[in-house]
Amino acid sequence: MIRFYSGTDIKNRATSGDVSGSLPGPLTVNAIKGNAISGDIPDVVSGDPVLFVYDRDLNTWVPVELASAGGAGWQSWTPAYENITVGNGVEVARYIETADGLVIVQYMLTFGSSTTMGSNHTISLPVDADTSFTAEQMNMGPALLIDVGTTTYQGYVRQIDTGKVQVRVFNASFTHLRDNGITSVTPMAWVEDDVLSFNIRFERAP
Repeated sequence: MIRFYSGTDIKNRATSGDVSGSLPGPLTVNAIKGNAISGDIPDVVSGDPVLFVYDRDLNTWVPVELASAGGAGWQSWTPAYENITVGNGVEVARYIETADGLVIVQYMLTFGSSTTMGSNHTISLPVDADTSFTAEQMNMGPALLIDVGTTTYQGYVRQIDTGKVQVRVFNASFTHLRDNGITSVTPMAWVEDDVLSFNIRFERAP
């Protein structure tokens, strides 16, 4: 099976000699386990990305919605926490997974009057992450720490173990940029309507 995620991807591969042909029209992939595969593939129209899968039984390219490639579209999950109390805060936590095991996560917590932030917090992932990298050595993506009506601090998300992450905040008071842990008063005193958010991606554990 071979997958292409868009017409652009196919055209890029064609320049390297992996693929010959044009869109729309006949397309040939020159070497898949020693056997060439070919067939007509339609041009890509605007809208959601499309995944093209070559069906060897039918000898044709089959378009599949990218959202369906991982089994479903965007899904919600309820994170588990250490040293964060959500209380009456509002969570938005969702993720999507591609057929190749890439997981994209979007998360936002808007603080309520009873939401509290502690030290050394963790937030659970919707699915376990691959452990190819040592814990606490992987930057999984950017984070925002919003002191409502005042300022926005920049941070990042660090993998703690296969199923947990932690948000860190950048500290610009040194010659070279460093990071700090978040506490109830770092980078600000957390109050109602403050926001903790991040957008990360990672490889799902096999």
